[in-house]
Amino acid sequence: MLDQLDQMQVSTVVPFLPSLLEHPDFREGLRDGQQISQEGMCSEDHEKAWTEDDIIQFIGEELSEKTYRREQRIDQVVEQPSLSYLHHLGFVISYLNQALAARVR
Repeated sequence: MLDQLDQMQVSTVVPFLPSLLEHPDFREGLRDGQQISQEGMCSEDHEKAWTEDDIIQFIGEELSEKTYRREQRIDQVVEQPSLSYLHHLGFVISYLNQALAARVR
């Protein structure tokens, strides 16, 4: 996926995406989401038939402020640096993309 994005001229993507795709945290999140998917973690997401309601629920839960703040608190407890919200956003988008692509194959 990232190789395709690297080859694609950013200017041809929807006007708001170039800034996101150029942001290092967002790109790292995209890579991490792809890696987690390819390593087979959460493989049940790759086997299920995603409905619109499933996607709405997934995005709503994963990108909520509550979930993000909880993860920040966990990072503090285990003394790990917190990842930015843009990283989290990239990860969720990439992960969902991989899950949906697995169903197409």
